Amino acid sequence: MRKISQSKTKNSLRTSKLAAFLIDDDVDEESIIRHEQLCARYDNTRMGLVIAPTSNCNFRCVYCYERKVLRTSMMTEETQDAIIDAVKAAANHLEMLSVTWYGGEPLLAVDIIERLSKKFLEICEENNIQYAASIVTNGYLLNRDVVKKLNELKVSRYQITLDGKKEIHDANRPLANGGGTYDIITRNIIDVKDDIPGISLRINTGRHNVQDVKDIFDWVRENHLEDKVFPYLGKITNTDDDDPITSICLTEDEFVRARLNLIRNGTDKFEDVFSVYPNPVRTYCGGR
Repeated sequence: MRKISQSKTKNSLRTSKLAAFLIDDDVDEESIIRHEQLCARYDNTRMGLVIAPTSNCNFRCVYCYERKVLRTSMMTEETQDAIIDAVKAAANHLEMLSVTWYGGEPLLAVDIIERLSKKFLEICEENNIQYAASIVTNGYLLNRDVVKKLNELKVSRYQITLDGKKEIHDANRPLANGGGTYDIITRNIIDVKDDIPGISLRINTGRHNVQDVKDIFDWVRENHLEDKVFPYLGKITNTDDDDPITSICLTEDEFVRARLNLIRNGTDKFEDVFSVYPNPVRTYCGGR
């Protein structure tokens, strides 16, 4: 049997304690987590908004939880004004306002994003409030003109999804009319690389593409996008007992193993082994 030195054991225990995997017996971890969550939930100095300016989408992704309820409707001016009024009402005690533009596909409603953003920026300027904005988009409409407009509106974080090489991506993330989307998304990303702050490139990962996700990391390198585009794996989860989706869902162990395999195969510039460890969640999901 291999012997482990006492010093190594002590170092390992110390590291585990620092990482909070080990805690003292007299620490009530559950109470601490509950307290931190409630503090975040009722903190009135920060407001986070997830705004869907439209319920419509130009894609029909096979695993999308919204695909059965998509509508062509746009946010009404009455609803926009109600959001603006809510931000104004909270402005006197806010230190930070953060907005995530969501959908549907939010870039189908750039005019609404522009109107609301200008109002938010005006309120923040008047009340000395920090402002941050991000957008979750499929990237199909993300040309240079749109990025320049979003830059003016202080959108500083982007999430785009690319599910693998062309055949896999187009099969899973087609247009509403069935057409492919890979070529335009990848061209857009390359075209806007000098204008965009940065892109989190999500790879929705399941049994259908887990062997091919490395292709996206390779594509980023081949196009010299490492400083602007940061791919990562997203786990496909079945939210409504849809049998076709269940068949492609990875177990938690399989998903973590896929991430570890990427790290071992040299994608460590994008992910490191510590990123696969669980992290405490102190806030509640805003996308409900």
